Parts: sequence; C-alpha cells; structure tokens
Amino acid sequence: MKGVPGKLFIDAHAHILPAADHGCDGTQTASEQLRLAAAAGVTHIIATSHFYPQRDTAEAFLARRKSALEAIAEIRKGIEGAPLVIPAAEVYMTTELYETDILPLFCVGGSRVILIELSSGYINDCVYRALTDIRDRKGLTPVIAHVDRYADTTVRRLSELYFPMQLNSTALRFPHTSRWRPYIQSGQITALGSDIHGAARNSYRSLRAAAATVEKLSPGFMRRSADFFGI
Repeated sequence: MKGVPGKLFIDAHAHILPAADHGCDGTQTASEQLRLAAAAGVTHIIATSHFYPQRDTAEAFLARRKSALEAIAEIRKGIEGAPLVIPAAEVYMTTELYETDILPLFCVGGSRVILIELSSGYINDCVYRALTDIRDRKGLTPVIAHVDRYADTTVRRLSELYFPMQLNSTALRFPHTSRWRPYIQSGQITALGSDIHGAARNSYRSLRAAAATVEKLSPGFMRRSADFFGI
C-alpha cells in the first residue's frame, strides 16, 4: 500500500465480532467486514466490542466475546488474506470503574493496553483522576478511543496528561488533517482505527487513505503502533 511500509497495517478499533455488540449483527456481517479489510490490505484487527459497565457484567461480556471469537476464527478460514483478529474491548469510562480489578480482562491481547471511551459531553476532573489512577496505580496504559469526537479543550487536557490517543480514519479527511498533525507528529496519536460498524464499504477505503496520510506525517507510524500494542 502506497505510504504504508511493508505489509503491516493495523485497524486498532473495529466492531467485527459477530453478535458481540451492535457493530456486528452476525456472521454474515463479520464475514463481509473481514473481506473488506483483507481487500484493503489490513493485516491485524483489534476487536474492540463495546463494554458498558453500567449495564453489563464482565462475565457476560467475556462469555459473549469468547463465543464471537470462536465464530470469527471459523470465518477467517474461508477468507484469503484475512487479518489476524486480536481480542480487546472498548470500555466506557465510569469514575467507579478504576476501583475494580477487572480492567486487565479487557486489555488488547496479552498487553497492558486498554481502549477507553469517554463521555461525549463535559468531562470533569474526576474522570481525569480516574484515568491517571488506571495508569499510575494499576499499571495499565489507557488509550483514549476516537479522540476526534471530543472538544479541543478535552484533547489538549489529555495531551497535557500524556495519555495516548486513538484516531478514527474519518478525522483525517480534508480539511481536518491540520487539527491532528501536531498530535500525530508528537507521537501522542498512537493508533488509527476504522471504528467499523456494519459492513460499510467506505470504512476500509477511508482507513487505507488515512494510514497513508499518517505515514507521510510520521514515517514508521504503523510499526510503532504495532510495538505499542505488542503485535
């Protein structure tokens, strides 16, 4: 792929596990998602099904994810060049969550990296303190999911606190690239994702274009992203 060195191409945020959340309603959708990803040259997909602690339990989520991972392993067998699927979660942040011991269950693969979704509204100091405690007391690395959804003031605060951030590919469509250039070039954007829901064909076209843009702004980005996640 032009602009992306070698074959390594990671989708760090995708809802592709069948019936694990609202992003993929079953095996037919998952199959189409994997075919689109393979056609775009994606080599690894981090499967970030939603976990909402206020309305789900860890046990129920993990059982659902286990079943979905088994299903997608079978689907992959029938798709040439199917990306490797890495289990993870997109964990909705609550101020009580950091007090529990369940967070390592949702990390990316066998890493200590966890994808965290914040409220789309005002984010108060309690949330920033909780994120800091997850990092400094629990020894996990919170990555802020789809940071492009948040206000500039929130992004700047996250940057000042040195939290890694994941960017959705749609954020790099012209003319929005300039907003993210300094964060990409400083290394605070550590991951790029499609955030695919359903089997929209433009999801992986957009990711492919965004990956090329990011590599131009920060050569070696995808390799560093792989190292960050332990891929």
